[in-house]
Amino acid sequence: MKELFAYPSVHYAPRFASSPEEINRIAARLKQPSSKLVDWVAERFHQQPSEAAASLAELVSFEPVENLFYVHESVNKARRFHNSFRRWRGIVESHLFEVSEEFPTAVFLLKHFDMQASYSGKMVIRAGDIIQNVFDGNQRAQALDCVLLDIFAPFRAEWERGLEFCSL
Repeated sequence: MKELFAYPSVHYAPRFASSPEEINRIAARLKQPSSKLVDWVAERFHQQPSEAAASLAELVSFEPVENLFYVHESVNKARRFHNSFRRWRGIVESHLFEVSEEFPTAVFLLKHFDMQASYSGKMVIRAGDIIQNVFDGNQRAQALDCVLLDIFAPFRAEWERGLEFCSL
């Protein structure tokens, strides 16, 4: 957990999918940058696409840290992922939006923070669109996680109760 204090971090809170197969496809896709993103980074930073692809694969690789609700992976439809990086938040977010577009019914709950730079935020993303967002860029104390409104609660409740998205 020390890396959380050293670098800007992106956390996925529970991400909800329609099936265990879909969450497994999302998990695999989170580790692979798209060719569109690779081409953009290669052009932007004057690199060969193969060099950009290798750098991006390391940068955008979200690792699962836990299954939620303590159920076997064959029935699990929610998972938490983590990624830490020193900079390039815009590139990582572009990757996340692309993945969200590819899985339009999945709900992505994104928490990001940099305790050294004193900012944090939360986003709810679905189908590549920001549904809800909260951000604090003026935290008073460094190295402390700021308390933000829990914008995830209604989406978690809908998912747990089997309600339609944005019904609460």
